[in-house]
Amino acid sequence: MTRHRDTHYTPFLHEAEIEKRREWQEQIYQNLKDARDEYKVQVLGKELYVCPNVFAPLWGDSIVLAETVLEETKEGDYVLDLGTGTGIQAIFAAEKAGNVLAVDVNPAAVKCSKKNVKYHAMDNKIEVIESDLFSSVDEKFDMIIYNPPFRWFKSRDMLERASLDENYESLNRFFSEAREHLRENGRIIIVFSTSGDIEYFEYLIKEYEFKSEVIGWRKQNMWEYKIYRLIKDPVEFIYDRES
Repeated sequence: MTRHRDTHYTPFLHEAEIEKRREWQEQIYQNLKDARDEYKVQVLGKELYVCPNVFAPLWGDSIVLAETVLEETKEGDYVLDLGTGTGIQAIFAAEKAGNVLAVDVNPAAVKCSKKNVKYHAMDNKIEVIESDLFSSVDEKFDMIIYNPPFRWFKSRDMLERASLDENYESLNRFFSEAREHLRENGRIIIVFSTSGDIEYFEYLIKEYEFKSEVIGWRKQNMWEYKIYRLIKDPVEFIYDRES
């Protein structure tokens, strides 16, 4: 059953560090906002379309996550790619997976990822749907991939929701619901960055009782990007904030 908790967020960072992240976010937002035309990028040898109003895989998180997905996906896995964006992780996972479900809350991302799936001739293995995290997802999976928004500020539009999660409400919701969507021995492959509040992220891993291991790492600009493999703690219990 879903575990609920109070999602009130207080930064684990000092004000100077918070301001540094606000400045970084502004750079990212303007970079993405200025891209008004469709263009292509290459990630680990794969060419991908990046469409207007869709988060582009230009930073270290997308690259190190793709490298890890290639290593972690097993033959025949049923995989969920949350927040698929351009479809990058779903496409890499589909090289080994039996089937992949790719979801995104942004309709522009759904359209873009469908275009990339078709471009790579993976229509028979990858299904793309619109969903706010697990809202339209009922199945259980061998592996869940998630590249969440790293910073907790309020977003200005749908494009910025790819990098901002106000008060980490979606991140808390992900952790509270994820175990219901894991098959026995299922695992989560998730990336997080020091460009967000990584201490709070690691606190949530413990709070929601997942066992974790850092299995990938990359540094770009001033930030570190870490890949975590999470598995369900064998001892399950329900936390209800009203009890």
